[in-house]
Amino acid sequence: MAAISIFFCLLLISFSEATAHGGVGGGGHGFTTSLFHRDSFLSPLYNPSLSRYDRLTNAFRRSFSRSDTLLNRASAVSTTGIHSRIIPDDGEFLMSISIGTPRVKIMAIADTGSDLTWTQCMPCHKCFNQSFPIFNPRRSFSYRHVSCTSNACRSLDDYRCGPNNRTCSYGYSYGDQSFTYGDLASDKITIGSFKLFKTVIGCGHVNGGTFSGDTSGIIGLGGGPLSLISQFYPKKSSSFSHVPCTSDTCKSVDDAFCGEQGSCDYSFAYADHTYSKGEFGTDTITIGSMSVNMLIGCGHESGGGFGNTSGVIGLGGNDLSIVTQMSKKSAVSWKFSYCLPSVSSQGRGKINFGENAVVSGPGVVSTLLDPSMMYQMSLEAISVGNERHAADISVATDNMIIDSGTTLTYIPKVIHGGVVSLMAKIIGSKRVNDPGNVFALCYSSDGDGVNIQTVTTHFAGGVNVELSNENMFITVADGVSGLMFKPLMEINSVGIWGNIAQANFLIGYDLEKKSLSFKLTVCA
Repeated sequence: MAAISIFFCLLLISFSEATAHGGVGGGGHGFTTSLFHRDSFLSPLYNPSLSRYDRLTNAFRRSFSRSDTLLNRASAVSTTGIHSRIIPDDGEFLMSISIGTPRVKIMAIADTGSDLTWTQCMPCHKCFNQSFPIFNPRRSFSYRHVSCTSNACRSLDDYRCGPNNRTCSYGYSYGDQSFTYGDLASDKITIGSFKLFKTVIGCGHVNGGTFSGDTSGIIGLGGGPLSLISQFYPKKSSSFSHVPCTSDTCKSVDDAFCGEQGSCDYSFAYADHTYSKGEFGTDTITIGSMSVNMLIGCGHESGGGFGNTSGVIGLGGNDLSIVTQMSKKSAVSWKFSYCLPSVSSQGRGKINFGENAVVSGPGVVSTLLDPSMMYQMSLEAISVGNERHAADISVATDNMIIDSGTTLTYIPKVIHGGVVSLMAKIIGSKRVNDPGNVFALCYSSDGDGVNIQTVTTHFAGGVNVELSNENMFITVADGVSGLMFKPLMEINSVGIWGNIAQANFLIGYDLEKKSLSFKLTVCA
């Protein structure tokens, strides 16, 4: 069974504002929509009682939790048991889509580390509170169970089959103890003016943990067969369909198992004790006015830290991801890109799919991308001015995960030490201690932050990406700016390229060509 991609990109996306180009069945299809940081005043998770520093502290806490799980998973050989343990849901962005016929809006965590898109479903045996109505698959004319013999079900790390293999059940547990258990199913998803028919999703009947109450689940945008992007070949069908446990779809899902009625069920658990259990089926998912039937998880039991969300949107690189599903079920090509605003901005960014995701024009640089498990690239060195600090050549391949769900950037210790030492010599500002005892390099600063020489990151293939001050230093307390780079304690550990370092770059993921592109852009 294919391993579930565990690299998360958690995005708050308003698909009601999506713009689409091209129609179903033609060429050159793509669409674009807005996205918001979870702490933006535009976000349903925005808490006006928190100060800017409170929000930063919470973001750092989420970053520590997420990075620990990412790095542990990167070094793990395999995952065993029905509860596949994947990345915590504590990401930084959310996404809104619609599922079913008639459409039901959900607000979910968009996740490049999870292929499966799942939402909480009725009957909900154990579920976290969410602001939106819980999806009832019995009221969707286009919902279908996925059989346990399907490739989709078998692509899960673990799954259970229902009676006569007619259904496929899944189970995910996240690193923060969040979880979801439910059924693998297909339904229609709508995004902008695009409809995605028979999209495989997870219908979570048992969910919990730390999911936010303003969200409803996870939207999978990975590169696997069950991702939303991989399923974007729309099939004109509005009929209800369970995913049978005996189906190839069910068998392709590592975290699926057969339910009592032969359904393809699932059980996912997250690192913060949030979880979801449910069944897989095919039904229509709607994002704005675009609809496609996709494989999703319908969670009947969920818990943990999902908060007010409705689930998770998987943006990973494997079969369950909506990215992969789009490429297989529509004319939307196997690529996506996004542009994240800086942490100090309250503006909105963009996420693009298909042909809209092409990154081109002056200033574009592209490096190799390995999407097989997590989105990984190869960091060779970092230069401060003319002085270059290189990584150990023996660990310089696929040594960096690019993750928009992690705030901070974690780099090899040998590079971090050299960069900090050189910055300490050349920065004219007064060096001070970090009030929170988190960052190695802090300076007294005014409203303009810390000014330093050019800092360039060097990736495989001769790719050079120049960082701005905002990509490296953030005001962590009144009059204090801290370097957002953290050292990796383990010599051979894989690093993480966080969202602060990605701000104001248009970043494109081409999963077919296995390339990652950067273009300096004003994102908000």
